[in-house]
Order: sequence, then C-alpha cells, then structure tokens
Amino acid sequence: MASDITSESFYLSWSPPPVEDRNGPITGYAIQVTNVGTGENFTVTSQENSTEIRSLRPFTTYTCVIAA
Repeated sequence: MASDITSESFYLSWSPPPVEDRNGPITGYAIQVTNVGTGENFTVTSQENSTEIRSLRPFTTYTCVIAA
C-alpha cells in the first residue's frame, strides 16, 4: 500500500511473504523504484515492512518491486 506524504515522497508498506514461500529468515527488504516514463530506477533498503520513498519527481508515475 502506498500513500502520499508530499509531492516528492510517499510511504510504502507491505506484508511479508508467507512462511512457506521463504528460504529462511527475512533479514531485510530491497525496494526497486522505477520512473515509468524514463525507466530510471534506484533501490531503497529497509529492515521493516514499510519505508518512506523520497527524492521523487512531482507529477511522475513510479512502480515499486519489493524483494525480501
């Protein structure tokens, strides 16, 4: 789930993968954030199942892929 904080950031939260789909303990998450228009991307890491994504361009669409 994503919710706006400012025009240049948003708060992202997610549920961890089911226990049967894990290869061991979760030690953190990598979130790949991609600008849909340009294809530019960057990665944010988090130890929790939520984080604030910052330094975004206003009026731009982004996609996020989260890996445990």
